[in-house]
Amino acid sequence: MAQAVTVKVYGRFDRLSIYTPFTSKDFPDAKPKFKGNLIIDPNTPRGAQSLEKLEAGLKQIGLEAWKKWPQSFTSDTKRFCLVDGNTNTREVKNSKTGELEDVVREGYAGMKYLKASSTNAPTIKDADAVTDLKATDGRPYNGSYGWFVVNLKDTEKGGKGLFAYLEIVQFIKHGDPLGGGRVSAGDYLSNEAEDDEEEV
Repeated sequence: MAQAVTVKVYGRFDRLSIYTPFTSKDFPDAKPKFKGNLIIDPNTPRGAQSLEKLEAGLKQIGLEAWKKWPQSFTSDTKRFCLVDGNTNTREVKNSKTGELEDVVREGYAGMKYLKASSTNAPTIKDADAVTDLKATDGRPYNGSYGWFVVNLKDTEKGGKGLFAYLEIVQFIKHGDPLGGGRVSAGDYLSNEAEDDEEEV
């Protein structure tokens, strides 16, 4: 196994399970993992720099482990941590034809995304890089922005693969929620103190 490469990369969070580990329905006997996707925009300075660091780290490990790069994997979406966002699709029924069509998931079109996970709970920090965040703080959430610090490692277990192991998550700024998530208090709550007819 090649020596791990640690990188810090910026993007938009999605599919986060960073406070409570996730148990796969497909592999119920596997150890639960903390995980998340980081959607990286190649058209922004931070996104381009993050991709450059990721690609350099992955190439370094690939050359050390297998003496050549690029590598081919049995499944690029399952055995390789950096994925083309346009391949992240879901089936949607066409309202006109009734046919099922593959549609790119919200936020992924034209992007790259990093899949990261770990059996150990990651350190989770607020924007000040000092304050520890808890689940009750409500951030980070799917659609918000921030940093992942990951260790890139190769493996031969279960087949050749190159994965990102999640070490640190830092929330930086809010964004439009992905896949539901946060809701507006104003949409659901009213000022009951002003309601003189409130029933007890």
